[in-house]
Amino acid sequence: MKTESLSTTAPCTAVHRLRRDYLDLIKDPIPFAVAAPDPSNWFDFHFCIFGSPDTPYEGGYYHGRIVFPSEFPFKPPTFIFLTPSGRFEISKAICLSISHYEPKNTPTFGSISTTVKDKQRLAKSSVEYNLRDATFCEMFATVAEKMRRDIMGENRRSAGKIYLDTQENSDNESESDLDSVYDFLE
Repeated sequence: MKTESLSTTAPCTAVHRLRRDYLDLIKDPIPFAVAAPDPSNWFDFHFCIFGSPDTPYEGGYYHGRIVFPSEFPFKPPTFIFLTPSGRFEISKAICLSISHYEPKNTPTFGSISTTVKDKQRLAKSSVEYNLRDATFCEMFATVAEKMRRDIMGENRRSAGKIYLDTQENSDNESESDLDSVYDFLE
C-alpha cells in the first residue's frame, strides 16, 4: 500500500477545499464583499470590500488579497490590503485571528492617528485609486464598471448644477428642466 506524505497531498487538498469554498461563496455571497481566485493561481484570492453605510468607510472600495499556503486548510492564509483605508498599512500582512500573521505587539496603522475625515477622504479616493489598478479592474470588472458609471453620474450631476447655477445667474430664470441639462452635457 502506497502512502503519500502531507507535502504531496496538501496542494491537491488545498485546491479542492478552495474550489469548494469559492463555490459556497458564489452560492451564498457575503454582504458588502466579493472575492475571486486569480485565474492562474488558486492560492491567490482577491477580494473587494464595499464600505458599509453609516461608517467612515461608506462609498469606499477596498481591494486586497488572501494568499493561501499550499498546506491550507492545515495552515492559515495571509491577508493583505492593497487600497489605502486609514486602518491598515497597504501591501503588508495584517493580523487577524484566522491569519498566519500574529506578532506579539501589533500596532494598528492609523487606528488612533487617522481621523474619521481622513477615512472618509480615503473612501472617496479609493474609487479612482482602484480604477488605476489593472488587476483590480480585471478581477472585478463588474465592480469597476459600476464605479465608472457612478463617477459619470456624479460628474453629470456636478456639471448639471454648474449649468443650472449659470442659467439662474445669467437669465434670472427658475431652474431649467433637468432633462435639458443632460441634453446640454451630451
